[in-house]
Amino acid sequence: MEARFIILHPDDPGEILLATALIRCLKTQVEEALVYSIVKESHRWLLDSNPYLDDIFIYQENPMELLDHLKDFLPDYLIDLNGGREVRRFKNRLKVLDFSINRKNIGDQWSKRAFETCTLFDVQDDGKGQQGPIIIQSRP
Repeated sequence: MEARFIILHPDDPGEILLATALIRCLKTQVEEALVYSIVKESHRWLLDSNPYLDDIFIYQENPMELLDHLKDFLPDYLIDLNGGREVRRFKNRLKVLDFSINRKNIGDQWSKRAFETCTLFDVQDDGKGQQGPIIIQSRP
């Protein structure tokens, strides 16, 4: 049975890159998973070439800009890697089962905590690291 995961990314570019391992593992370990990301426009380039994403939802200033579109989209799960209070209103209005990263354990590795948000889906880190952006440079 198809499952639609939407990952809400933080504003930190490093954490967005670390989350690419989770994106890959969700896509490859959960049967019939569709994986989508929500990211700020200025960080879109970090995910644009990710082969494990089915689509990227972009906002300018606040994820609330996407609320009506996402309600029509009908996701099954929201993986909140932001974990901040500023997205609480967004999550409440979206009315989707959400899983939030634990931001309190600052000493732990961020990627480990990201994977812990998906323990219900039995997603394990495959140890292959992050999927970096593909940057194509033109030659003179």
